Amino acid sequence: MLCGTENPYFLIFDFATSPALLYYTYIPAILISLFLGFFVLKKDKGSLASKLLFLITLFFSLWVFDILILWVASYNDALMLGWQLTPIFEVPLFIFSIYFTYVFTTKERRDINVSLKLVFIALMAGVFAILPTQLNIPLYNLDNCEGVPGAFWNFMYVGEVIAIFWILGVCIGRYRAIPKGDPFKKEVLYFGIGIVSLLSVFNGSTLVGQLTEIQTISYM
Repeated sequence: MLCGTENPYFLIFDFATSPALLYYTYIPAILISLFLGFFVLKKDKGSLASKLLFLITLFFSLWVFDILILWVASYNDALMLGWQLTPIFEVPLFIFSIYFTYVFTTKERRDINVSLKLVFIALMAGVFAILPTQLNIPLYNLDNCEGVPGAFWNFMYVGEVIAIFWILGVCIGRYRAIPKGDPFKKEVLYFGIGIVSLLSVFNGSTLVGQLTEIQTISYM
């Protein structure tokens, strides 16, 4: 069953339902993110920090691409699938951001301990388990061609806020532990401001978009 126009481009896309600004924001975001991720990974192949940064840019790009598909896809089946898959791109973005923060804010770029890795793995396993259930997307609205977020989405947004404060706490703790005059102190400060600002805008725009049902907020 088609959503929107009865004559979609290439039988799969309906560009008439999406704002023109969408393509000038989402597509450059995908290209720039992937370029930066690959560039850093190539320059520092053996670094754990570069690998984690690449994963962050990868999942961010996948999330943006998923939202782009939700705007332009013509078939309701594809749209429903896109809604169901959104958490699998969004949650890892925050998990790898926490992981990256722990690694980047130490001079030695030390890896995290096994117990914390197990926590992250358990969280991801839980997300995969919830994807096909009613907790994720219980209904699909044929009138506006959108999935109806389930209870898990509320927990996801709360979890993202917790992740932001978690990262903020790590950065503040590491910043205070670095002696005055050490150049690394300023590096941690700038890093903390950057990553907390990025994730706050990401979480804030998606949350406000869901609450107000004005999805264009996410790319303004």
